[in-house]
Amino acid sequence: MLKPQYFQGIDDYYLFIYLFIMARQPEDLLNLLGRTGPMTGRDLARALGISAATLSRTYARHRDRVCRMGKTRGAQYALRRSIRGLETPLPVYAIGTQGTPSNIGELHPLTNGQHWFERRRGLTGPSVFYQGLPPYCIDMAPQGFLGSGFAANHPDLGLPKRLSDWGDDDRLIATARRGEDCVGNLIIGQESMDRFLASPEPASEASYTTLAETASQGNAGSSAGGEQPKFTTCNGQHHVIVKFTSGDGSRADQRWRDLITCEAIAARHIHSALGLVSASRYLDEGNRRFLESIRFDRVGGRGRRGVLSLASIADEWLGMRDNWIEAARRLLQEQLIDAETAVRIRWLEAFGRLIANSDRHFGNLTFYADETLSPPRLELAPVYDMLPMSFAPTSTGVPPLVPYVQRPTADVLDVWASARMVAHAYWQEIEATTVIIKEFRQFAGEMEHALLITQA
Repeated sequence: MLKPQYFQGIDDYYLFIYLFIMARQPEDLLNLLGRTGPMTGRDLARALGISAATLSRTYARHRDRVCRMGKTRGAQYALRRSIRGLETPLPVYAIGTQGTPSNIGELHPLTNGQHWFERRRGLTGPSVFYQGLPPYCIDMAPQGFLGSGFAANHPDLGLPKRLSDWGDDDRLIATARRGEDCVGNLIIGQESMDRFLASPEPASEASYTTLAETASQGNAGSSAGGEQPKFTTCNGQHHVIVKFTSGDGSRADQRWRDLITCEAIAARHIHSALGLVSASRYLDEGNRRFLESIRFDRVGGRGRRGVLSLASIADEWLGMRDNWIEAARRLLQEQLIDAETAVRIRWLEAFGRLIANSDRHFGNLTFYADETLSPPRLELAPVYDMLPMSFAPTSTGVPPLVPYVQRPTADVLDVWASARMVAHAYWQEIEATTVIIKEFRQFAGEMEHALLITQA
């Protein structure tokens, strides 16, 4: 530092010291927030050794890098992070049931993987701080079979080829730049909103065989999860998600043909029992069998509804993924669902056991929700992927059809009799469905008999 003799007077010296400190202050502010994460204004001023007024002026000069979370005296400050190819903060839009978009706020990516959703002034609901990626962003990101070819289909985004190599910033890039048709009713980023506004009305039903061939080549194009081959389209009346078989005539192909039929039948029985499942049907076209299910996050041609998966809910508000029943218990305890919904989830768990569905994971239960509320208010959405997955083909072959007696456990005892009655009717219908091969129909009859001898 320069000595006092280089200045004309002591006042010039102290003026230099003041300007030097002020010049260093922004750097100190940014470095401090980068090390500590969010801090209140009081704690930040104390740590920097400056007044509240000086902090306010410093923040004003660096609003492009510092995010103020909240408008009151208890507001916190955090350091923004930049994301390749994105202008942040990212606008967040909600699409209504009539297809009308509205800007509801902004998403601020922060250092340390944190995020701040700042709700637009005048709208009901709070702004929300997230330690990680907001749960709705996780559900919206490409995943499963439909997301496996996303990076190859959009090479301009520079994303890793394998979804398993993606980080949160990769998910935000995909969502903000090619997220016009994500799960739920939110669109993030101006580019994705422009793509939504420029997209035409949904086309009428095309050849499912052609769509399946395109999807198999990695051009499926949606973010809906699940590894079973599928595509999304509009059948002229509804947005649908369509699973399909390989059509190669192998034993695995035949087993999947039967399982797809079983899933459609299960959807009808669950709908009759709980009124939850959206309409599904199976159909054959060419050498393939298709399962067409109406998307419950879409309304008409352009409308949408907000949804959250149990997986994202559990990660954000429950802290673990174990099983549906324990998750329902904790959701009820946290007052995120009501008692009737908890009973319905237990019923679905019991029914899943009774139809040999071994794939009861947290991605297979979904709730209607305002995704941006924390915590959200949850309403159980239609159920999907209910089928005898215990007998699905694997990399080692096609499992043998071995019937077994399923006994109740204490955690589903109150719903077991009802679920068992519906499961009995389910296996009975499969036994009578002639498009299912004889071997599987005989197995269904044996499962039907096994249910008759179980004790509730």
